[in-house]
Amino acid sequence: MNFDNFKYKPENGIFDREYNLKMHQLKLEFIDDLTNNERYKEFFSDFDPDTVRAFILRYADTKINIIKHYRSLLINDEHHKVLQYKEETLERFNMILQKKLWDMQLLWRAEKIKIKDIELCTDFEFWGHNIQSCPFLSEVTDEELQVLKDYLKMNNRDIISRHKEYSLQDYDSFLSKDDNDNYNLYPPFYSYYDGHFNTEHLKDLPDIRIENETQYLIANSIKRNKEAAEALKNNPIPQVPIIPAKEYLYNSRECYYEYAMKNEKDKHFIELFKLYNEDIKEMSSNKSEYESEEIDELIGFLKEANVPVYMEINDNWEESLFDCTQQFLNEKILEELDTVFEEYKMLKENNITTGKSYNELLVDLENSSGRRILGAAILNGREQLGEPRDFNF
Repeated sequence: MNFDNFKYKPENGIFDREYNLKMHQLKLEFIDDLTNNERYKEFFSDFDPDTVRAFILRYADTKINIIKHYRSLLINDEHHKVLQYKEETLERFNMILQKKLWDMQLLWRAEKIKIKDIELCTDFEFWGHNIQSCPFLSEVTDEELQVLKDYLKMNNRDIISRHKEYSLQDYDSFLSKDDNDNYNLYPPFYSYYDGHFNTEHLKDLPDIRIENETQYLIANSIKRNKEAAEALKNNPIPQVPIIPAKEYLYNSRECYYEYAMKNEKDKHFIELFKLYNEDIKEMSSNKSEYESEEIDELIGFLKEANVPVYMEINDNWEESLFDCTQQFLNEKILEELDTVFEEYKMLKENNITTGKSYNELLVDLENSSGRRILGAAILNGREQLGEPRDFNF
């Protein structure tokens, strides 16, 4: 298919500042169209509304990535390599932001600092999952970027982590000790960062905040148990009819493809999403049923290498596979890091967030069911103990 008249082609390269600002505005237009255009509502009506919003945001991101890298989709099927290494690099760069947030969490829990946008311990988990939009972090410095580069050059095994869902603000897990008094689950990059910036001592700060939260939760629990026991004496539990839940709309490339085939009108996008989907099928067909998911992922990385990758002889072939894949992947990330850092600084300079706005995120934080329930319980506990119904404790 001829893409000479594809209207989104970059004139000065995909890292040109004006082009990236244009792409940001285009993403907002995509989101607005997906949200408000009547012709999409029939498709979305079959799915759980809470998942539709997330799908719209991720679909718009995917569409922008396809636009930026459309040439790679057309030439030698290289697109997933370009996108993959960029995503891997961004994930590694975000480790710096996560560590900065982690240090603030330790200081906040010890009541050494106050943070306007933090009221409960669980709020750090929320901002960790929205780390690029976290409003109270200091900007990444050249020195911090160099620390990450030095860390990558050590071929640290924990870099291979794509598609793994975990939190980098998990206070209880990271600070739990084994029988030998070691922090086995503490992220290795955090330790490396601590060694360079002398922040190791922050792990020893007391968790005053959780102690306060716990006493209020206990007070609320005692009150609720008394009320529940009294209510059961006088009122039978009503039978509530079960309302069938709608199907979830998942954020997956397969779902993006299905949506694009049903709703996209631009012939260029239809062709690009077809290529996008073909690549997924090819990657899936190469999987071996006899290999673990993790080993299969490593082999997938090596299949995409455009340079020789040498595996050292070792008694354990899996260890050798990990090590050579780690070296290859880290080298790719190091090649991309400066570009990701420049994009980060450009976005900061122009006050642009990638994804939801600050105000939208605050609404999400306040309305998340778990946070809302926990907050209400703590406020009720404070009231039960004769204290004000606020989080200023």
